[in-house]
Amino acid sequence: MAAARTSSTNGFVAHPDKCCWEPTQDGELLGFSLNLKEGIIRVPQQRIKGLKERIVIVTRQECTATARQLAILVGTVVSMGLALGPVSRLWTRAMYRDILSADFWSQRITLSPEALREVQFWEDSFEDCHGQPIWKTNPR
Repeated sequence: MAAARTSSTNGFVAHPDKCCWEPTQDGELLGFSLNLKEGIIRVPQQRIKGLKERIVIVTRQECTATARQLAILVGTVVSMGLALGPVSRLWTRAMYRDILSADFWSQRITLSPEALREVQFWEDSFEDCHGQPIWKTNPR
């Protein structure tokens, strides 16, 4: 039976160490933690740690950062949008504007008060909002 699992079907090759052959209601998929029993999709702790590290990089030098550093922070938040919901787009708008004000990636920019507020939001409240329902409840 193991030989069938590693064989190629239509170009798909199942990796025996990476595949889960038993049914499960929780696990990681594409950088997210899925819990089908609770119906929640979450950001794993390793990605939360990475976000916190990026926040420190952006805020450590008197709230100035390169456009690239700020773009990496914004990209990290937006990449978690599936688990965070629309708040990931809403609370990055001022950071996007600051990035667009730079002429080149290595240019140091001073974060606007609005962008600083967004960074502070992610630093303070990320622990509370890193999970979203996978499906919506019936409105009736």
